[in-house]
Amino acid sequence: MTADIFCRVVDNFGDIGVCWRLARGLTAEHGWHVRLWVDDLHSFARLAPTLDVQAPRQMLDAVEVIAWRDAAPHASAGPLMPQDVVIEAFACDPPAGFVTAMQAMATPPVWINLEYLSAEDWIEGCHGLHSRRPDGLEKIFCFPGFTTRTGGLLRERDLLLARDRFQADPNAQDALLKTCGVPANTRTRIAQGAAVVSLFCYPDAPLQALFAAFAQRHRPSVLIAPYGVAPQAESSLAALPPAERAQLVLCRIPFVPHEAFDRLLWLADLNVVRGEDSLVRALWAGRPLLWHIYPQEDAAHEVKLNAFLARTGWPEAAQDANRAFNGAALVNRPSGKVAPLPAQSDSPEVRAAERADFALVHDETAWQAWHAAAQRYAATVAAHRDLASTIANYGVRATD
Repeated sequence: MTADIFCRVVDNFGDIGVCWRLARGLTAEHGWHVRLWVDDLHSFARLAPTLDVQAPRQMLDAVEVIAWRDAAPHASAGPLMPQDVVIEAFACDPPAGFVTAMQAMATPPVWINLEYLSAEDWIEGCHGLHSRRPDGLEKIFCFPGFTTRTGGLLRERDLLLARDRFQADPNAQDALLKTCGVPANTRTRIAQGAAVVSLFCYPDAPLQALFAAFAQRHRPSVLIAPYGVAPQAESSLAALPPAERAQLVLCRIPFVPHEAFDRLLWLADLNVVRGEDSLVRALWAGRPLLWHIYPQEDAAHEVKLNAFLARTGWPEAAQDANRAFNGAALVNRPSGKVAPLPAQSDSPEVRAAERADFALVHDETAWQAWHAAAQRYAATVAAHRDLASTIANYGVRATD
């Protein structure tokens, strides 16, 4: 099987993160030849450092990467005709000339519209639907999701086995931290029992309240964030009282390839993530996570967040912490109770209330309950078919 995947980079890393993992999964685990068309190679290179951002076409991890720079269905080496399967990621619309070439084929490609991830119930009814266009071409809608009636999530075959081995190997963990650029004295602190918090959030995350809660733990904490991410981390740390600040160490690291990022999530005690790709990878870590969901008009993101939380089986306090981290106006509890969150102001009372939102991070019983629930939910979703296998099955069935 052969496939074209089209990706427009909208939010810097999430779109290309998903497409890059999918391309590699189809290649490595299903034997497909994949061409990945990307319109922003500079963002892509943050996740794949060996990528040549000047090359119009190149091979990377057995995937052919094409710089998507114009609307023509070709690259500098000559025409590139559509392959067996065409995947447009997140309704990015393949180039018009490419679609024209699809129309001219005796057997048109299988055209898959890979949609955004959601835990909402309605996607189960839309996943797998076909839509015929006036020109005769047909699209299949593929919705990633958390249930057996969706397309599933990206997950390599032996991912959880590799995770378990890594989490049981302190030497491998220390080697990863060293590779990521974590200084020796910070690695020593981690080896001696410091908690690790991985930060990959948007700039408006309430980090001061989260940091203050971690400062109340019985052991110190190390905060790890890539350069350029969570730019408020330094000021949030500096705003804490000296005694609390002494409990925390902030460590900036460069962006790392996907494999190292995954292992950093496996290592961390808490993962603060954003977007779709990092959420799924944090879920597979089986560790507590805070999802900083991308804000949308009319608070649509709160609906998506609540739909995800309702599926996790996490303790109520962990779900409330996720809502608070996203600044939700109200915390809607399954019991029907409604607890107002503090108003957005900077007063001792509000700061105390904000700390209370994350009190479970220094409550060992609550923390262990969250950890166990995170492990259970990861195992539950891992029992479902993965997204690359879903797409591979569509391609094989449609070309039989």
